[in-house]
Amino acid sequence: MSVQLSEKRLEIVTAVILALASLLTAWSAYQASAWSSEQATAAQTVALKHLEATRALAHGGQLQIVDAIAFGQWLEASRASDEKLAQSYRARFRADFIPAFEAWLKLDPENNPSAPWPFELPEYAPKQIAKADAAEVEASAASERFQFANDTSTAYVRNTLFTATTLFLGALAGRFAYRPVRYGVLALAGLMLLIAFVNAAALPKI
Repeated sequence: MSVQLSEKRLEIVTAVILALASLLTAWSAYQASAWSSEQATAAQTVALKHLEATRALAHGGQLQIVDAIAFGQWLEASRASDEKLAQSYRARFRADFIPAFEAWLKLDPENNPSAPWPFELPEYAPKQIAKADAAEVEASAASERFQFANDTSTAYVRNTLFTATTLFLGALAGRFAYRPVRYGVLALAGLMLLIAFVNAAALPKI
């Protein structure tokens, strides 16, 4: 009777271990899939932000050429003392260029040969270049998110190895009639399950 009771308890423990291992396997697989989806989303964001930055940078470069040409025309007219033409060119300056141009005039460039060009001043900050920089920052953040999601997904996949080992050992334990061996295999299965639970508890979740 005692042997039968002990056998039933052993079967109950085995069933509980197998059930928990099965649930944890499903949970880990779900989390791995969810983080893989997060990884894919982050990868798309990285690509889109890099493309946005490239386009903004190209557009910004074109606008910088426009600013340089307009400034050159103004400078030529100004040096030729053609105030009317110089004012005409100045009126067509882009809004992004005007703060730098006005800051440059305050440096008295005609009497200050060491004065930098307006394009070298901090006031010259074209919006498209700033937009490109912002997009690159967002791309960098998305890249970090991508790597984090990838590492987390891999960790959950790795955790299923412990649950799979638990299931294997739990099923294997019932095949041994010799109790010390059966207890040992079942204890090892329990250890693998404990490690899997600790890992799952420590990992980020979606």
